[in-house]
Amino acid sequence: MAKYSTFLKGSDKLAITATHFDGRWDASGQIPLRKVANGNISRFGAIDDTEGGTTSNINLEYSGFIDENTSFKSNVFYSRYAFELYSNFTFFLEDPINGDQIKQKEVRDIFGCNASLKNN
Repeated sequence: MAKYSTFLKGSDKLAITATHFDGRWDASGQIPLRKVANGNISRFGAIDDTEGGTTSNINLEYSGFIDENTSFKSNVFYSRYAFELYSNFTFFLEDPINGDQIKQKEVRDIFGCNASLKNN
């Protein structure tokens, strides 16, 4: 995470925030009982741990005063979300060499803006 803010003129303020997250994990929710029963993995283990995703965000915010009684605030944002999930539904039972792995992939780009004007 990175954040920077500065005053531009008077009390006008500019702030930028950027974040990035990269996650990888083992999925213990889908494991074959036969592998736990024969001791190959624990009940919290994984046969195929090729899952993960990334998320990045940036936010630009600007606030200030138009006059003594009127203030404004605005922001623009962008977020990118990418996720990959690999699944082996038979856990190599049908094909002990290659398995039956499938890949699910999702990428989302989200952007927007907000603005407000306040009369004090």
